[in-house]
Amino acid sequence: MLKQFIVTVLILVPSLIITGLMVLWIKHIFPIVLGFELPDLAFVVLFVTSFSLVYSLATRPVFRAIAKISKQELSRQHSNKSREAVMPAVGNVVLTRTHSYVNRLNAYQVFIDGLSVEQITDGETKAYRVVPGSHEVTIRIDWCETKPIRISVSAEDTKYIACGPNLDGIRFLMFPWYLTFGRHNYLWLKERLS
Repeated sequence: MLKQFIVTVLILVPSLIITGLMVLWIKHIFPIVLGFELPDLAFVVLFVTSFSLVYSLATRPVFRAIAKISKQELSRQHSNKSREAVMPAVGNVVLTRTHSYVNRLNAYQVFIDGLSVEQITDGETKAYRVVPGSHEVTIRIDWCETKPIRISVSAEDTKYIACGPNLDGIRFLMFPWYLTFGRHNYLWLKERLS
């Protein structure tokens, strides 16, 4: 997690600078080439879209390498702990990922009691059998995650949980915040009735 956060900051700052310089250059060249100026809002939209493209192109290979290393570490942990925490039993946890255009191509990693269980894709619903008792559930994507929620599952009981991104709608403009300081609120996770 710390490695991913450091890489994010190291890529985020140069991406902002490169994108800002590129948009300023375009803003000054555009009137000379075409003979008229665009409104400032057009350049704000250009900056946001260009930044998201530059940032995703820069981070994707780095985070794939980090994820590969993390999966190897998790498989070692699973060999020791997974049978104790998440095993066929009498309690069920049903997780539904809401459909969203944000991260729709990326899977979320599901953690129960700190152990990676499996991944859930856009619009998918999955059920997990857990031992009766109290469990902590967290969802992660890359270095961003939800705040953990604690659920109590009894014998023959089913708990329903929903998750999704916090970047829907107008909040998408706040993605630099959610990718850095707000990374623990990048996703939401709530218990629901059914």
